[in-house]
Amino acid sequence: MGCIKLDILEKSFVPMKVVYSSSDVEQKSVQRFLRVDPLYEKYPDMSPYVYCAGNPVKFIDPNGREFDEANEKIAKEIESNINAKILELQEQQDGQIVQETDISDRISELQKSKTDISDMRNKKGVKFHYKSANDESNPAGKGNPTIEGLDTESVIMYVEDNMESKLHEGRHGGDVARGSLTYDTYCVNHEVSAYKAQYSYQGSFDCIPYIDYEKNPSLLLQMITKGVASFKQNITNMKEITPSLIKNLVDQPGVNQKLLYPQFK
Repeated sequence: MGCIKLDILEKSFVPMKVVYSSSDVEQKSVQRFLRVDPLYEKYPDMSPYVYCAGNPVKFIDPNGREFDEANEKIAKEIESNINAKILELQEQQDGQIVQETDISDRISELQKSKTDISDMRNKKGVKFHYKSANDESNPAGKGNPTIEGLDTESVIMYVEDNMESKLHEGRHGGDVARGSLTYDTYCVNHEVSAYKAQYSYQGSFDCIPYIDYEKNPSLLLQMITKGVASFKQNITNMKEITPSLIKNLVDQPGVNQKLLYPQFK
């Protein structure tokens, strides 16, 4: 959008300047869109010069491309939940004689998650979507959270219906918006960061590491007699989230176990 000043006396255009005088409190500057919406063809029933369908209170359009009420609503709900969690953790801190480092780490990560949303919202030329991990279009298969379209103008975060998953994939979305995550640069550190974002909300998560049954036959007996659950690890401190942990996470625990991130092994 451009802004020009119309000098009424000289009937000529001059550089923008808003002028007030004691006798005339009229604002002699005029704001106008100087070019059409780049996606105006998608909305033939609207003027190509109109902003946010004429309803800037309800919609936002930070980059001149698309506004999306549904995804903005999800983002704002996530931000609201983050703020509530930060307040809860700060109250816990206030009641401690000795400050717990893990709470401070969680608050820091929650603040980063707010930055993730802000960076996605303000990224020019790219639209970010939240979709259910159960959506038929999920390339990772129904129920498997993932992010798709890293190098495109449409990035889709397939998430489960919980805050942990939304913060995990949202961290990837934030990295995409900041230009630090592409298909070529994706590495284990991106997942370390995403699991820290995930952990920050509840302060724990369960996982089962890869088990080398050939080197440890007794562990195979343990699996048979006590079940896969006997290998479960409960992560209760952010410092436990390391590249080594991520590299050894499995998708299908048991005899037919599969590494969740085999590309990092």
